[in-house]
Amino acid sequence: MAVASIMVGLKFGLLSVAEEMPRVYGRRRFLCKCDCGKSSVVTASNLRTGNTRSCGCVRDAKTKDRLVTHGMAIGKTSEYRAWTNMMARVSATGGQCYKDYVCRGIKVCERWKDPRNFIADMGKRPSHRHSLDRIDNDGNYEPGNCRWVVKSTQMHNTRELMSTNTSGFRGVSWSKIKKKWVARICNKGRQIALGTFDTAAEAAQVYQRALGQIREQERTASLSVRMG
Repeated sequence: MAVASIMVGLKFGLLSVAEEMPRVYGRRRFLCKCDCGKSSVVTASNLRTGNTRSCGCVRDAKTKDRLVTHGMAIGKTSEYRAWTNMMARVSATGGQCYKDYVCRGIKVCERWKDPRNFIADMGKRPSHRHSLDRIDNDGNYEPGNCRWVVKSTQMHNTRELMSTNTSGFRGVSWSKIKKKWVARICNKGRQIALGTFDTAAEAAQVYQRALGQIREQERTASLSVRMG
């Protein structure tokens, strides 16, 4: 349909042309009434090409359907906010998230690009103190590698060392009493002593082995909960 033929009373999709509005930058615009009862101003080109066929209610309805599962409006939940934060990290175009996630190749699996699948796999966030964490800090956001944890558990999974660290290795510190390097790891809020060593490198190797075992146990437990 040619632009010139657009007139009051014609219908385009759910929109009925009510009146022509003043032009903006030479573009013809029309006030249209949608079948849902709302009104919106649409350019002639968008009406002609079919780019705009409603006031936006169809798009909003589709979005609402996509964000509602099991009777829960997930768009308003803390789980959905965790999903949006996750997606923002791996799609950052600059800043610290770009360095920490995009540059390291951290991705979200195809299944979790739909928030409904993410919430179905992860389940409800246990409390406001819990946040989303990757068991393998170098792995992707995907089933089996993610969990809800409190900050104290998440601490030993971060890549940065504390400012007070003097060994250069996570979980390794110097004991002034024993005159040796000590390795410790935190698991479920409990400090576990891994032994004393002559060198920091030896202590770090033991720490990494223990961390690997904990991660494997957590990954297995995470999968068992989802399968159960």
